This record gives sequence, C-alpha cells and structure tokens, in this order.
Amino acid sequence: GRVGGLVFAWENNNATNLIAPSPRGGAGRSCRVTAVGSAYFGRFYDMVLAHGACMADGADRELLAACRKTNELTVEAALTPANVTQGGPARIVTFSRDPGSRNFTLGQEHDKLIFRLRTPRTGGNGTNPQTVFGKLRAGSMTHVVVTYRPGLLRAYLDGKKVVESKAVQGDFRNWTAQHLLFGDEWTRDRDWAGRLEGICVFNRFLSDTEARARYELHRARVAERKPVARLTARCRLLEVTPVPDPRTLQQYSRGLVVYCYEVRKVLEGRAPGRKLLVAHWGVLDRRVVETIRQRKPGEDVTLSVERFADHPELESERRFNDCEELDLPLYYDVSTPGMTGAR
Repeated sequence: GRVGGLVFAWENNNATNLIAPSPRGGAGRSCRVTAVGSAYFGRFYDMVLAHGACMADGADRELLAACRKTNELTVEAALTPANVTQGGPARIVTFSRDPGSRNFTLGQEHDKLIFRLRTPRTGGNGTNPQTVFGKLRAGSMTHVVVTYRPGLLRAYLDGKKVVESKAVQGDFRNWTAQHLLFGDEWTRDRDWAGRLEGICVFNRFLSDTEARARYELHRARVAERKPVARLTARCRLLEVTPVPDPRTLQQYSRGLVVYCYEVRKVLEGRAPGRKLLVAHWGVLDRRVVETIRQRKPGEDVTLSVERFADHPELESERRFNDCEELDLPLYYDVSTPGMTGAR
C-alpha cells in the first residue's frame, strides 16, 4: 500500500523499490542506486560496503524540495556494521557533499550511532549539537528510525525508542543542494564498512506507533532468512583465470574470475573434496582488484567461501573461467572487504 511522505525507498537491489503515485495523480517512480568503488550486492541483494559507496540515482533535488516544504524528516535503515572500531564518523546514510557540509547524516562512531541535522541553529555541518545513541555490535543487524520535526527528535532501535530530545531546534530553510549516498562521504573520505538495506527517507515525522510498525515490517522481511554453510580453509592456489581488462566488459562494471584451489586444511565447515573452484571479484567499478590479480599458482591463502548456488545475486554478473577442471564444485569468495563478520 501507499506510505505517505515517502521520498526515497530502497529495500534491496532485487525489489521494485517503487514509490506509489500520490492520490492527486502523477506517476510512481522507482528508486535506484549505483555501486561505486569496491561496493557490490550481497546474498540478500543488500549493499555490501567497504572502500566504496552506493549513490542514489537522481534523488537529490526531489529530496531537498520535499523536506524544505514540510521541515520534517524521517530516516530508516537496517544496518550491519562490519566492525565497531570505525569512526570519523563513518557515513552510513548521508545527504551531504563533503565532511563539513550536509543536510543530514546517519553515521557510526565506534559502537555508537550519530545523527547530524542541518538547521539554522545547528549550522552547516549539523553538529551543534549532534545526537549520539545506541550500541552497535559487529556483524549484528540493527533497524534504525530517526524522526524529526522542529524542536523534537526521536530515535528508535529495533522498534524501541532510545532518544527523545529537544536539543535540536529549527527548520530546514538553510538546507542546500547535496548528494544522497550510502557508505561514504561524497568526497570518499569517511568510508563505512558493513551491510545496508531497507532504506527509507520520509518528509514527515513518524509517530511512536508508526516507527514501531516500520520495525515489525522489517522483522517480518528478514525472519525467513536462513544462514548458509560456510567453509573456511587454508588452500593452495593451483590455477588462475586472467582478470579481464575492464574496458572489455562493455555495459558491466563488475566481473568475477574463477580460480582453482587445493584444500590443505579445513578451519571451519566441511570441504566438498580435495579441490574446488572459487569465484573472486576480479573487477569492481571498472577497476581491477589487485589483491586477486597478484595471486600466483603455488601460493597458500586462507579463504572463506560459500557455495555459488547459494548466491542468486551473482547470476546476472559477468563470470570468467579458464580453469581446466570445470566439473569441480563452484564456490564464492566471501572473505572480500565488507563481508567479514556479516552473513
């Protein structure tokens, strides 16, 4: 059904992410994001972020106009931090253009969340004051709702109210053109590592009941998920597939290369046999992943892998395989940045 005041909605990269047309007519619109740097999409089509970001496509002007009209804002997201040592604050959901200028930011400072909101009272960086709340755990998902109307800010974690504050005052008359993005600052110097999904931005204040209902909706969505078997092993590299020149990928910005390994020592899980094929990201954002390209046959590496068949999000990605033994079981490397501590 229609949700009033929704300006941006991105559930995951497999959903329609559609904002229904308003009752007064007008077309519905689809919200899309583009992964840049080392960002890509995970098993649940969620954003996997580390040394990269996801940009909201064409949402900036609409978001600015909608929030300046109401002077109200709600930001909702389901986030899984890769660690609780990152700071800066690391940018999770941000509508900003550099470390010193924003309309709003949801970020992480060690095991706490921060929220910055620009008003004539809080300044161009939204730090005077910033709101600090919560306790995050590495690899553990938290559902967050932050909602504001002039003079009242509330924050909810997993449906429970953790902040009710009058410290932030003022409207959005001093908001300016900014960029909506996820996992970093626009200037690429406030990187966040973790997984992100279920992002919604509203241009209205949500009541207690609504905030709790948003959490229940999220909880129902993730309740069906089952973890998959993971194998962590010390492996010897036997064969590589050359990483393609990114210019040959045409419309694709990412590509997987398949390497063949011999399992030397199982550290966790069960190996399917003595040898296996592993798909690694060889190209991300039209750039070669050097750590993968530089591996040489004969090298020993520790790998964390899951069966390729357990990763439906990879079906549409380009895959290159020059290995001779094509009938070996195929796995996917989940030890790349951003995957650690998250399943």
